[in-house]
Amino acid sequence: MLVLFRTIIASMPASRRVQSERYGSMGGFTWAYLFLRARRFLVWLLWFGVVTVFSLPSVLYAFANSLPAHNTSGINDAMLNFIHRTAPVLTVLIDMVLVVRISTKYSRLTGIKADRLVMTFRLFAAWLLPLLITVILDENCISGWKWTWTVCQAESAQHRIFDWTIYNEEILNTQRDICNLSETWWSDGRCSRAIVGNLTPFLLKKLLTRSFLQPLILLSLWRLSRLEDRRDGSKGRHLRFLGGPKGHPLQLLGVGRRTSGSLVPLQQMPFLTTLMELLMFWTPFVPLLSLGVLSASTVNMLIFDLGVWHFRVQLPDDEVNRAAGLSGSYLSFAQIAGSSLQLWHAFSSNMHGRYMLLTFNVLVINPWAKCFLPLERARKLFWEPLSRVQEMVIEIPQAGEAQVQSEL
Repeated sequence: MLVLFRTIIASMPASRRVQSERYGSMGGFTWAYLFLRARRFLVWLLWFGVVTVFSLPSVLYAFANSLPAHNTSGINDAMLNFIHRTAPVLTVLIDMVLVVRISTKYSRLTGIKADRLVMTFRLFAAWLLPLLITVILDENCISGWKWTWTVCQAESAQHRIFDWTIYNEEILNTQRDICNLSETWWSDGRCSRAIVGNLTPFLLKKLLTRSFLQPLILLSLWRLSRLEDRRDGSKGRHLRFLGGPKGHPLQLLGVGRRTSGSLVPLQQMPFLTTLMELLMFWTPFVPLLSLGVLSASTVNMLIFDLGVWHFRVQLPDDEVNRAAGLSGSYLSFAQIAGSSLQLWHAFSSNMHGRYMLLTFNVLVINPWAKCFLPLERARKLFWEPLSRVQEMVIEIPQAGEAQVQSEL
């Protein structure tokens, strides 16, 4: 599997590089160049803060898995159970409604490619922030959950409840033996298992929601929507929820919004990229996730075909959507991160064959592996059919526009 994914990523055709007007090449090492790089860093840092705020459902899910019922964080047991049940659905709904809109607006303000912002948003909300929270709070990792336990609060009356002394000989000290953070979390093999065990249900629930709940919502909205009268050259031709001409009473109530935005390339390409990321990062630990990824991708393809061919949605051909595509650098990062987690788990658990796994990863992941990987064959098998499909999809709006004109 490692060789397969590495070959697919290495054989990926180079995408068109769109130079930003704000962050173009300065042609050398100058103060202006340093200023722009620092500004770009701050812009990304601000984006990470925005993403963290909208990733609260997944963050709270990790909290719910790590915190005990009796804690001082203000989250009681009933709220923890509610968060645990609803977080996957809320994450998918936020992804459907807000991610692309926020990313597009932020892209216009900063000049960063919108599809990269969408991928980063989904990376943080899907597993990166929950993983970090698990590492910090889980009992099998750093055990930071003890900060919210009343027994470990120095001013609490229960702070010495587990102290045990026999004949002036201290047997158990609450602070030293229970409340101190773990110092061997990275080397005892428990933390990597906790990460996989805590996040797997969340990822499976998200994929199942993508496979069943999202299609029902979209199809219901599309049945209650109508196609725009004419196609806007750059924005395409979309479905609008009970949309009518200007001045229609329903538009005064806030309806009339587009309901087929999930079909545009800016939505589709980052979604396919994140599915490939899940395959590379998580399926070596949880093979069952591959069925969830297959289900989500298959349903997404069927919904796309229904939207384009049955509901006659025409895709936009503006610059933002033309530039959207699979990100080789993003997938390479996901593969390196997944290999690093595998190696950490193997060495911390003293697994047999860990040195063989290390050698194999070094041979396959390194840049010179392209010399012996079957890249040309992979291009013919994977990327040439995809390029033909993309050309066909690009022609769909033109064919649809000609059909509409003939009907008129």
